[in-house]
Amino acid sequence: MTSAPITGEPARPLKLATLATGPWALLPVGLVLALLFGRYDGADIGHLQSIPLFLQGSTNHGGSLLFALSTAAYWTFGVLAALHLTLRLAERPPAPSFGRDLARALSILKFHLVPFLLAGPALSYVYDGRVAPNDFRNVYLLALVLYLLTIVGVVALYRGGAGLGLRLGVAPLLLLVWLIVGIDGNTAKAGQVLNAGVDPAWAPRSPLHGAMLSWHRACDGILGDVGPR
Repeated sequence: MTSAPITGEPARPLKLATLATGPWALLPVGLVLALLFGRYDGADIGHLQSIPLFLQGSTNHGGSLLFALSTAAYWTFGVLAALHLTLRLAERPPAPSFGRDLARALSILKFHLVPFLLAGPALSYVYDGRVAPNDFRNVYLLALVLYLLTIVGVVALYRGGAGLGLRLGVAPLLLLVWLIVGIDGNTAKAGQVLNAGVDPAWAPRSPLHGAMLSWHRACDGILGDVGPR
């Protein structure tokens, strides 16, 4: 069973949705996120706990602000990319092979993925190389894994002939699961009041937070530190 391309009058709102989730949307959404988190000062970000636990990480004040911004961007842009890919794939029938549709999916998302692939390693090198722990790298790797699984899943549902409504509902599912699991914090720093450069205590706030810390422990155990402390 194959998915038919979007045709006719009902395509108009879907085309608007495709534009609203496309690459051009990244700049205004990124600007909104920058303005939102740019209003926090060092005390807000590091001591007063004014931002959600999901976005708290890095013990350096400037790094904490960039961590909040980058994590919010990973999540938001990931949801937009999943929806955009679902809509764009529906514009024509599936290709003869899964590989060709996967290649098309990567091509569709190239402007979503390129900033992500460049910014994540850069932030990891700049901050994790100087301030423990490796929050930027480990959360970046988590987002990367979720992105790849989402792309494969979206292509599989598209080729399987699932309805467009179902595909749009399922497309950002892994990002939503991440939001739920990370609700008590994505990092050891979450919920702790620390001075800049002080390592956070390894103290899970809940089983969900413990699951996130297990991801960090696995990444650190396999990859070690980003740089010398």
